[in-house]
Amino acid sequence: MLQAVFTHLSSNSGLLEAAERSRRIENIKAVNPNGSGPDAVRNRVCFADVAGPNCGRQTIRGLVRSFDHFIVTSDWWHQAVGWASIADGVNGGDVDMPDTVSNTSITDGDIQTFLAAKVTSGALPAPDSQTLYVLYYPSTTSISSGSGSSCVSFGGYHSSTQVPLEGGVQQVAYAVLPRCDDYGDAPDNYAELTYSASHEIIEAATDAWPGVQPAYLLGDYDAWEPSAYGGGGGYIEIADACWVPNQVGQYDETGYNVCQAWSNGAAAASRDPCQPQLDPTEKYFGAAPRTQLLDLGGGHMSYGYLVVPAGKSVEVILDVFSEAALAHDFLLYVGKDTGAADPSNVGPIGDSITANLSRQQVHNGNGVIMTLSAPTDAVPGKFQFQIRSVLDSATWHAWPLYAWVK
Repeated sequence: MLQAVFTHLSSNSGLLEAAERSRRIENIKAVNPNGSGPDAVRNRVCFADVAGPNCGRQTIRGLVRSFDHFIVTSDWWHQAVGWASIADGVNGGDVDMPDTVSNTSITDGDIQTFLAAKVTSGALPAPDSQTLYVLYYPSTTSISSGSGSSCVSFGGYHSSTQVPLEGGVQQVAYAVLPRCDDYGDAPDNYAELTYSASHEIIEAATDAWPGVQPAYLLGDYDAWEPSAYGGGGGYIEIADACWVPNQVGQYDETGYNVCQAWSNGAAAASRDPCQPQLDPTEKYFGAAPRTQLLDLGGGHMSYGYLVVPAGKSVEVILDVFSEAALAHDFLLYVGKDTGAADPSNVGPIGDSITANLSRQQVHNGNGVIMTLSAPTDAVPGKFQFQIRSVLDSATWHAWPLYAWVK
């Protein structure tokens, strides 16, 4: 069954100032297809699953309802979006829909048509500018969006569409949550589902209408975009910036597995920008390069690149920092992420680009000169790499960057 949750996610100030180009919401609503029982008159959407009525097992139905009602007022919510002056969400209820999607393949266009039709018929409550529809689909529904497909290239996504209302239309945000078996490395399907839901809800709250009115994006330092997303796209939302490929189990919020999200407040205080911090006792540290704001074309400006002409070398200063005293100095490593468990095991940057440091062992307040060199036959292109700060094998941080060969 499709289950829909409707939540109100409005900011205290409504639209942000134009300089921030932001549209955010504070109200969540959810939807669930299988219209049996008293819950059919409520407001989350869940389609019946082949395993049985009520979104498959009763535990799934209960899970998404409990989760959606709780998560937008939780400590996790406050840590993840409190810096953006977004207040607690207000759950709009739950709705179960007759199952028309089990064992079918649907597109994002089908979902937009579904939302418009259900709002028009009154099966879904009419939205306002602060509404988010959260749609939970059964495990046998295959969903395609753009060139991606559910449980293969994504575990969820959010977008917006127009729905007809009396006297006009309303732009409304929605999040799509497929049921995925063994997607990523979540300990179970429930953990994957709540992780993906938290990811999409937090991004919808800070970037409600991404294709119409973009909001909180890490556009001016797009090296933070995970390499699995392709890198350098200039459109990184707050949960994307803190997503680690193949690492779905992240933060436990009162028994729910949820994501981390970028916090401008934490970053401004030289704390871990990905909040909530997994270990609240850990002190954040790293090495930040003094890069320049570059025009990448088409109005895209970014601090995330070092231009290295073929046959030349460039130098950049790394500012070493820690938010508090550490037990001992830490070590710097420069290279490409290999996925190895050992944080000192980094790979070549690419295209025979080399990196040298004026010193490797560092502590707070040090300045380090990093020299990047590209051979004369280097092929023009952008190569993502990391400046890793390693205290020990279990305690380290990475600052991503692009080497741009021209």
